[in-house]
Amino acid sequence: MRCKLTRTCCMLCLTSLIVLGLFVLPAAARYSIADIVDVVSPSVVSVHTTGERLVGRHLMPQEGVGSGVIVTAEGLIMTNYHVIADAVQLTVGMSDGTVFDDVDVVGTDPFSDLAILQILSLDGHTLRPAELGDSDAARVGETVLAFGNPFAFQLGSQLTVTKGIISAKNRIIETDAAVFQDFLQTDAAINPGNSGGPLVTIDGRVVGINTAIIPFAQGIGFAIPINTATEIMAQLLQEGAVVRPWLGAIVEAHPDGGVQVRRVEAGSDAERAGLRVGDVVREVNRTPVETTRDMFTAIQALEVGETVFIVVIRQGARHYLVTQIEQRP
Repeated sequence: MRCKLTRTCCMLCLTSLIVLGLFVLPAAARYSIADIVDVVSPSVVSVHTTGERLVGRHLMPQEGVGSGVIVTAEGLIMTNYHVIADAVQLTVGMSDGTVFDDVDVVGTDPFSDLAILQILSLDGHTLRPAELGDSDAARVGETVLAFGNPFAFQLGSQLTVTKGIISAKNRIIETDAAVFQDFLQTDAAINPGNSGGPLVTIDGRVVGINTAIIPFAQGIGFAIPINTATEIMAQLLQEGAVVRPWLGAIVEAHPDGGVQVRRVEAGSDAERAGLRVGDVVREVNRTPVETTRDMFTAIQALEVGETVFIVVIRQGARHYLVTQIEQRP
């Protein structure tokens, strides 16, 4: 029997169903952030550090706090290198109030700002590792949550969650000490103490490790992609270090294009090849170099021990140098 309802009546019925909340939405649209927090929170930890700092001529005690995420049931934790860099003693606090003080640093990589911790004695406790996602598949505009323990000394050690989106991918952050590559950018609030905590998608999977903010801006934070972090963790656990290609020199942007050599490491192949402070690098293996990003990308594409041809400008003249890529110390 054919339906005798008119098109207008059908549309009115459909509208009524939507108003009554009976229209079936995709499963993802029904996710509650509170539910995600319940799932992820047991995998998030606070990392408390004690150490010393020099004040005048005296060493004074110093405390620090950061965050981390449990990645194995055996007690491996990802956090930031800068959270534990100066630590003499570490304690790890769980969301249920459990505190572990038998914690070791099993691997660090300052050039990605990643550190791996190990709880040595679980004392019968069962840990819930976080579910890791695929940061390569993460999309710009995707909703994410930042978990951590910001301003713990002022606010207490209770877990904090903030919401935002993935604002950009493949960001490069340059500092005097290092160049950090391929970071995720987010506008989810990240504050001191959030460092090392997970950046999580709305299906509860970790896609990043919260790392840094731009302090003079609003809503610009960065996270290590979880795919990068897991690769680094594997190298740290298997080899004890991460192998990275390096030219043997520190460079900075030059106002007229290219990158200027600020320092050449003594005893490096670059020094033996004749690279000098003040040289402006314009090509690496016939690839033009206009920015520090160009230089970094060109070097990272090479293997340790590989021969590299460099074109530099020195006092207005072009010079051609041949050197080898080293392993970053």
